[in-house]
Order: sequence, then structure tokens, then C-alpha cells
Amino acid sequence: LNAYIKKVEGMDGKALKDSEKVGTGTKMQFLDGSDVAKEYTIIVYGDVDGSGTINARDLLMLQRYLLGKVQIKEIQVKAAIIDKVSQSPKAADLLKIQRHILGKYTIEQ
Repeated sequence: LNAYIKKVEGMDGKALKDSEKVGTGTKMQFLDGSDVAKEYTIIVYGDVDGSGTINARDLLMLQRYLLGKVQIKEIQVKAAIIDKVSQSPKAADLLKIQRHILGKYTIEQ
């Protein structure tokens, strides 16, 4: 298999520039010749907004989701489940993201 990356797209479907971070929802296609050999969708646990960085925007987005104020994509829901095994995000995940931002906890990837 002589696969190489064909394209990298953000959650919004737009091609990522070399200077942009890979975050939750980023899709990577690998070609083998002219055929797509594999396609992967990236999950960065804690990166709910897909920016590639875990920050206050992720915290706010998850909080608003838990309160029923916004809808988010399934891949974002998965990124919000910090323990990687629960069926849906909970307040404990919100706390873990907050503690990660404050440097008191490390979200394992």
C-alpha cells in the first residue's frame, strides 16, 4: 500500500490550510493510486468546536448543548465524552474540560 494524503477538510467541509490545526471533525482521505484507500474523521477529546484547541469555546458549546440551547453534530458529541465510553456527555465532562483549560487535569487522547 503506497497511500498518501489526498485531502484534509475541516468540519465545515473546507480544505484546511497548512497553517490550520487539525481538530474534531477533520476528515483525511488517503489515496492508493487514484483510489481512496482510507478515510478517517478525527476526534480530539475536549475539542467540541473543532478548532484543534481545547479552550473556553469548547466549554461554552458543551454547556449550551447540555442545557438544550444548541444542537451539535454527532462527532462533536463524541468529542465531548471525555471518558470515551459513556453514551452522552455529562456535567462531569464539562468539569474535565474546565480543569484541562486551567491546567489541573489532562484530557487523554
